[in-house]
Amino acid sequence: MMGVLTDTLTSTALVPLNRTIEVLKPTLTANPNHPDEFTRSWANATVIATVRGSLQPASTRALERTGRVGKVGVHELITRATTITPLGRVRIGTQHYTVLDVRAYDTHSQVTIEEVST
Repeated sequence: MMGVLTDTLTSTALVPLNRTIEVLKPTLTANPNHPDEFTRSWANATVIATVRGSLQPASTRALERTGRVGKVGVHELITRATTITPLGRVRIGTQHYTVLDVRAYDTHSQVTIEEVST
């Protein structure tokens, strides 16, 4: 089922939320040489939340803000206010993305993401 992000004042439809986004959490692997140290691994990441969103090409402002001007594979994700955090990862379909920047507003979040090559 597709949701729609709407303007709270006018109830006008703004963005169709037509993608399922899985917010990922890395697994921690203990370092055998140093007992109190752990390493993050995204290989077997677990899904901590699922939200609906819209995937769009990144705006010029988002590219400049993240230092990715001229780079391919950078997108902007529009979702309802959510728990996506910078330096985290999300999965859309089978593609993993690293979160570069999150702008949270009362009604929605704008997330700048970059494709992760496997």
